[in-house]
Amino acid sequence: MNDPKYRHLLTYNQEFMFMEYGLCEIYYKINEHTLYLLKIDQQDHSIKELVIPLNLNLTTIDAILTYFLKELFFKNVFFGEGKLIYEKSEQFSEDYFNSIQKELNDAYRQKIKLIEDAAKNNDLINFCRTIHLHPTPDRIHATNWTAQCLSKGNHHLLLSTVTNEWGCGYCRKKGGLPELKKWYFMQK
Repeated sequence: MNDPKYRHLLTYNQEFMFMEYGLCEIYYKINEHTLYLLKIDQQDHSIKELVIPLNLNLTTIDAILTYFLKELFFKNVFFGEGKLIYEKSEQFSEDYFNSIQKELNDAYRQKIKLIEDAAKNNDLINFCRTIHLHPTPDRIHATNWTAQCLSKGNHHLLLSTVTNEWGCGYCRKKGGLPELKKWYFMQK
């Protein structure tokens, strides 16, 4: 059996809050049923090999690599706050890379809007908005939210739109809307 060699897929930089975190290089090889990825992260000097079974209905190398690229963006980018910056690729143009990133950012913004619309009548979220705690939905779990803590510390409240409860592990406080209102008015 002829084992293919790794080929360069992509070199990108990671940016969060206008700070660059260092280059990552990704190499790939594909056999009949498996995608092998080698990620070399120059920031933390790590090398990781990912083995991904190809049980998808993807027939071309471009389709397989595009699927992976979308997964990379979705799982590793702080949407709205960070981005991956194209450096070079033998497989993708910078325009194509940026179009995928834009497509996923647009889809993410649409998802956030749907989550926010669904929570429009949630009393806990609305109270947090009213007192300017700036609640925002979690990027993965639609019913989990974070908000600035009432203590004005450098940490957040965790909110659940399912149980209508909140908690702050740092301040060791938790409860429902009545407890949050009580804490708020005690600080006034």
